[in-house]
Amino acid sequence: ELARVYVMSHLEDAVNVLGKPVIIEEFGLPRDDLSTCPNRGPTTIRDRFYEDVVYALCEESAEAGRACAAR
Repeated sequence: ELARVYVMSHLEDAVNVLGKPVIIEEFGLPRDDLSTCPNRGPTTIRDRFYEDVVYALCEESAEAGRACAAR
């Protein structure tokens, strides 16, 4: 929930103060086993976090009539 509040506050600032889009890229969440090696260990926690953040952004954007895309 804390991450959602953080992202939503930045979305509001971007739209209402700056008039700019929000771009969120992958950032340093480790794999479930804390490995930093590519293709070693599951990414369940990281995948869920990104899914929640992207869903929240797209849901908020849709309600406000703004575009949202995810890749």
